[in-house]
Amino acid sequence: MIFQFTENHLGKLKKGGILKGAYVDNAINIYVKDSIQGWIDGVASPGQNSIILRGIVMTNPNYRVILAHEIAHSFGVMHTIGYMNDIPNDPNGTGFLPFCERVTRDPNDPYYNADTAGDRVRDTAADPGLIENPANPYHNTTNCVYIGSQINCDGTPYQVDSALVNNIMSYGGLLCKTIFSTGQAERMHYLLTDGIDTPIYKALIEADLNGFDLMLRNTVEDFGSEPDTISTTLWDSPDIWIRNNNDNNTEHQNPYNANTNYVKVRIVNKGCTVSNDNAKLKLYWTKAGTNLPKSVWEGNVFTPTGKPLGDMIGEITIPSMESYEEMIFSFPWDTPYSGDYLDIDEPWHFCILAKIVSANDTSALPEDDGYSYLFKNSNNIALKNVTLVDKSHKSGIIHIGNFEGNVVQDYRIKLSKDKYHFPNTNIFEEAEVKFTFDDRLWTIWQNSGFQGTNFTEFGDKTIIVNEDTEIFLNNFPSDNEFGLLNVKVNFLTDAYSENNEFGFNVEHWHNNTGELMGGELYLVNKNERDLFDADAFVTNNTLQALSINESAVYNWYDANGTLLHTGQNYTVSNTNGTYLLEVVADYDGYKDMKEVTITPNNAVLLHNIYPNPATNNVTVQYNQLNCNNAYLMLVNVNSNTNANYILNLNSNSININTSQFTPGLYRVVLVCDNNVIESHNLTIQ
Repeated sequence: MIFQFTENHLGKLKKGGILKGAYVDNAINIYVKDSIQGWIDGVASPGQNSIILRGIVMTNPNYRVILAHEIAHSFGVMHTIGYMNDIPNDPNGTGFLPFCERVTRDPNDPYYNADTAGDRVRDTAADPGLIENPANPYHNTTNCVYIGSQINCDGTPYQVDSALVNNIMSYGGLLCKTIFSTGQAERMHYLLTDGIDTPIYKALIEADLNGFDLMLRNTVEDFGSEPDTISTTLWDSPDIWIRNNNDNNTEHQNPYNANTNYVKVRIVNKGCTVSNDNAKLKLYWTKAGTNLPKSVWEGNVFTPTGKPLGDMIGEITIPSMESYEEMIFSFPWDTPYSGDYLDIDEPWHFCILAKIVSANDTSALPEDDGYSYLFKNSNNIALKNVTLVDKSHKSGIIHIGNFEGNVVQDYRIKLSKDKYHFPNTNIFEEAEVKFTFDDRLWTIWQNSGFQGTNFTEFGDKTIIVNEDTEIFLNNFPSDNEFGLLNVKVNFLTDAYSENNEFGFNVEHWHNNTGELMGGELYLVNKNERDLFDADAFVTNNTLQALSINESAVYNWYDANGTLLHTGQNYTVSNTNGTYLLEVVADYDGYKDMKEVTITPNNAVLLHNIYPNPATNNVTVQYNQLNCNNAYLMLVNVNSNTNANYILNLNSNSININTSQFTPGLYRVVLVCDNNVIESHNLTIQ
């Protein structure tokens, strides 16, 4: 357990930790402080299971070795200079005369005392007091090399080797500390076998000495303690993953629809004895969702078309496992056809639950509350709710439901950044994330007054969300009512970066109790591509999008985000207004947007284009332009290539040499202040 604390004294620290719920008997308890009296980095005592660390030890990688250093103290290992824990005060190392460790390592030498003096470890050389700080007058180590010439208390020169300089328990430089000696390891082992009355023994050995403990993890930070007080999300177990083929790869995949996939489950025996061979491993599936009680996993909840929302995949007998042995089990799984579910084909994926059942391996805490599994209480159950988004799967559907009997509930849906996979990228800075509700879920939100924060309505039953979005679904109907939410990702061409991997969670909270009920993790892999720009021109009252020269969807919206039309060209009845063009590439979902404005004067700004057809030259006459800058685009309709010509706002005509253009049909497009205003046909022959 790691906890921010203010006390220096280990005894008082433990008492305070117990009072604040920040102490666990069967764990090493690490308490972190901004600073420790005496300007030291850590405090630990032999046999104790509580440690104090200065905050920098947990935040600066160069200081991480201090954690190993202090834990070794808890295991009974001293500094290499001895139990006084101080560096000698003079360059000859005579400060420890009563406790002087002799240089000799020969047990037959009459001066030999390595077993009773210094650190009492035979295979660490006598330590003169290593000092790497060059500002110290007794500086004797540089770049992890001893450069001193000190004399031991009996007049013998110290024989400092690299093993001493690099020892984790020496006072050498932080970056030098890399090893423990065999003798130090034996001392640690001695405490863990014979230190029966010490807290560290009771924490790490006694509880498990006579039993096995089969373990599934909730997150990569979970080491099997019960309860799990570290994991903040409970739906991304690293011990469960899906493979489309029965291989040894450990990377999670979306399951192929209506095919045989393979669910892999990893189990570790973290106990100290061999497990028996009576334990079972049971595996379940559900359609992806955020609120998954036992009734859904057990196949007792059905869709309106009569299909089970989940069921059992299978079970196997777990063979005997040695202490800390790891095994990976493979379950073939004939994945249900997603088209059978509410007429929605992929990408409505699946969630997986693994459960260890053993009469001799049970948690002291309840594994469930009769309604839902309590994943933090037991290391015998774990969950995988993960949707992979890429160019093949641009979205992922989840269900949100109330399975809590005949009582309406108040729920809240919110987003959070992924903590474990890609914490240094933010998808909301580079992509548009949308929620699209099915009719039932939209009606529930509508009846809740569309309550929520930080979202923008855009399209049919669709909103754009960000990392601060919250959606309130109050008075959610009971009796296994649920609706579908499609979470879609479109990367924006104008926000393109070198980042390729992203993650975020959709979380389901109980709005009255404040309980986190579940969630879904979306791991997003961005496709690298050539970028494109959305653009359009106006001909009379027809909006015409320029092709991006690949398969794409062209959507037209009004200023309020209401979808008006899908198609490259859109004829409007209102010739005075602003429209929004959205262009979405079919291949990978990349998108760009462009505002297009129609004004009553569109048809008369370019009032004469001659000759038409043109051969070598064309003159374009235009009326007064009320903009700060303007230019003409000459666009080849067939190839979509174009050339731009800046207009003089103090003139009323421009002459263009057309002899360089390939014969064909062109559009003469007027752009004012970066808005396409008007266009006309021109034939070049």
